[in-house]
Amino acid sequence: MRPTDRDIRERRFTAGDRFDFDGAMFRVVEGKKSDDDLRLDMYLGTRLPNGEYVGNWVPVKASWLFLQFDFLWENEHVLYPPSSGAAGGEKLVKALRQAQREGWRAALATLNSERVSAARKRGAA
Repeated sequence: MRPTDRDIRERRFTAGDRFDFDGAMFRVVEGKKSDDDLRLDMYLGTRLPNGEYVGNWVPVKASWLFLQFDFLWENEHVLYPPSSGAAGGEKLVKALRQAQREGWRAALATLNSERVSAARKRGAA
């Protein structure tokens, strides 16, 4: 389990890290706020038929995160309403808390496991 934010002694991310999720590319670079600052960039562009990429790396903004969270929370709440006994958007909140404590890979692994389990249940029905 991850300690509270003020107890962080070792970072999960380092400058040079790269992530690719189905064509959405991210990189970690040194930030400018302090010697310990890191920044997450996202590549906004397109891939040409010859395999070249045309676009730019741009810093990820908190406003993007807020929009994504708001959209996903609302959608989960509509699809799986608490009034029906489902978790609704709180499932997303729980996953984000897991990412904070254990890292994004742990939260993603939990989500993938839940998806596989749900697919098996649908197949058995």
